[in-house]
Amino acid sequence: MKRFLTLVVTGLVSLLGVADSSARAEMIHFRWVPDPVVLWADGPGSSAVIFSHVQANLNVTDTGGTWTGIATELRTVSSASAGHPDTFINRPYILTLTVTDDHHHSLLPSPVTFTGVLNGTLSRDSAQLSNTFTSVQTRTFFDGNFTVTIGPYTPPGPPRDHRTGSIDAQVVVKGPLPPPVNNVPQPSTLALSSLGGVLLGWKVWRKRRHG
Repeated sequence: MKRFLTLVVTGLVSLLGVADSSARAEMIHFRWVPDPVVLWADGPGSSAVIFSHVQANLNVTDTGGTWTGIATELRTVSSASAGHPDTFINRPYILTLTVTDDHHHSLLPSPVTFTGVLNGTLSRDSAQLSNTFTSVQTRTFFDGNFTVTIGPYTPPGPPRDHRTGSIDAQVVVKGPLPPPVNNVPQPSTLALSSLGGVLLGWKVWRKRRHG
């Protein structure tokens, strides 16, 4: 009897430990997608700013988590001379963020989009490019528990300098994320169900022993 109860308690502790660890941490995945990837200068022109795709991860615990990083890197190409640089006048771009779990389920109601425009001049030897965000820079979800902020902007250098620029971003999560919609029982539910099953099995075993 003592050995049986020891096994019961050990099993329950193991189950509850799994449930607790599952509740404490969840890996989420970010994907930043630019549109267009190559932003050309006003035509005719040979200059362009190239946006990169970025993927990143964040481990969210019961107390939340914060990711700060690059939403896209910016590189320049140009064959224009310094005396006749190409111009960028309100050249628009879009950055789209998707957030998924390990099973590729979306964790937000819809992708988050940010828009902006680049202005300035670009040549082989000179880059004078400014950025203006044309959408709100902070978006919130789940009653403020999930916040995405775009910025700041770091201008890229000219092609000969090989100095990349960037548009940074920050994601702040307050507390655990709501899970995607599914029919899989939560770990705590599984643990309680197992507890009921173990106790029922113990009663049957005891009844048979004393029957």
